[in-house]
Parts: sequence; structure tokens; C-alpha cells
Amino acid sequence: MLFKRLLTAMVGVPLVIYAINTGGMFFSAIVIFLTIAALFELDNMAGKNGAGIYRFSAMLPAVLMSIAAFLYNDATISFYIFTLAVLLILLEGIFRHHDEKWLNKNLYSILAVCYIGVFFSFFILLRNIAIQPDINTY
Repeated sequence: MLFKRLLTAMVGVPLVIYAINTGGMFFSAIVIFLTIAALFELDNMAGKNGAGIYRFSAMLPAVLMSIAAFLYNDATISFYIFTLAVLLILLEGIFRHHDEKWLNKNLYSILAVCYIGVFFSFFILLRNIAIQPDINTY
């Protein structure tokens, strides 16, 4: 077990450093891949409690937030996607799922969009910040 972790760290750490320094599409592709992996991990953890997350109304917008952050480099579009995703999650919970775990599924789905989608999309936005000196301070 320790050997697998060390091997992962030996390969993963240089890859992450290279991706952060390179930026662009390579960095965004790694972040989008990590977004998908984190969403499936949350779905597996929530599934152990008998509730999962909604695949269409939670996973898709969370990934779209990272894609929009790469394409448009603007947090407003991610905010619009987040708002639409929460609305879709609540509507799907009300109209499609009538089991005893619908509230847990709604909460896990909102958590997925809020925690994973927003975090990873802002990770891309933070990498793409152009630091420009303020002319008025000189």
C-alpha cells in the first residue's frame, strides 16, 4: 500500500507541477479529469448511505463549470451554471424521485455542484489570472 502511494506521488507531483507551470488546455484537461473523478468518488461515498447524486442535474453542470471557466475565463458564467444546476436539482427531486432518500439525494447533489464544481472551476480561473500592476500605485 505504501509503495503504491509513493509511486503515485513520484509520478503525480511532477505532472501537477508541470501542468501548473504550463497552464492552458493541458492544465484545464487535468482539472476537468479530476472534477469527474471527484464527482464519481462523492457518488460512491453517498451511495454507501443509500443515496447517490443526480447524474444529469448535478454531475453535468459541475463539469460544465470547469469547461466554461477554461473557455470564457469568467466566473459569471460559472455562477449562472451553478444557479441553474441548483434549480434543476430541486426540480428533479420534486418531480422525478419519490423515495425516502430524495432529500439526501438533493443535498448530496447540491454539495457536488457547490463543493466540487465551484472549487475546480475556480482552480482554473485562479491559474488564469493575469497579474497586472496598478498604475496608480507608482
